[in-house]
Amino acid sequence: MLFGVIGAIGILFLISVRVDSPVAPSIEMDSAPVSEYVQQCLLEVGTQGIRDLGLSGGFMTYTHQGDEMHMEIPYYWMQGENRMPSIEIIEINLEQYIHEMLPECIGNFEGFPPGVTIEQGVMRPDVHIGTDSVELLLNFPVTITQDSAITTLTEFHTSVTIPFRYYFDTMHIFMAEQERVGNEFPVSFVTALAGERDFVYIYDQLDDNTVILTLHFEDESYTYSFGLKYDWEAEV
Repeated sequence: MLFGVIGAIGILFLISVRVDSPVAPSIEMDSAPVSEYVQQCLLEVGTQGIRDLGLSGGFMTYTHQGDEMHMEIPYYWMQGENRMPSIEIIEINLEQYIHEMLPECIGNFEGFPPGVTIEQGVMRPDVHIGTDSVELLLNFPVTITQDSAITTLTEFHTSVTIPFRYYFDTMHIFMAEQERVGNEFPVSFVTALAGERDFVYIYDQLDDNTVILTLHFEDESYTYSFGLKYDWEAEV
């Protein structure tokens, strides 16, 4: 009798545990629309940022004049000093641009149905400028809730097929010649370089010492501008 009672108690205990601790079913939801939405914004903002890099000489510094915002053109040559930014500085500048402009594109996911709740974490862009393209990575925790289903996305990635490294290397070649010749504009050199690297250039002299050099690359309709400040008045 004693064994029978113990056995019965053991069975009742096991049954009780199974009833009180059910295994929750796994419910999954389609997170693809959110993922595609973020990646499309990343592509659009990143592409515009890469084009703005060229127009602003890689620095992406802006000034406000009333309701209008204008990009400042930096000096790569300042009276004997080479101030061209490194590729690492340009990558950081693009990361900052994406961090500032991406939330405007995403718009708090307001276009999604009311039944979908989307919570956002902190954006951390990461830019890598390659030979033929610019890789854009984004660490951005996004938690999507719909009914009882919850999904979290963290990593996003897209690639922009603009050969920015090629344009940057072209500027680097020009600045190496500028350092060699010093206080003069190397017109013959840049004319020859234009034929080799497939661009046309505009030489715009603002005053007695200042030149804005604009290079327009034919392959991607890409424009790159920067300033050159000489000390020509001292030679007069």
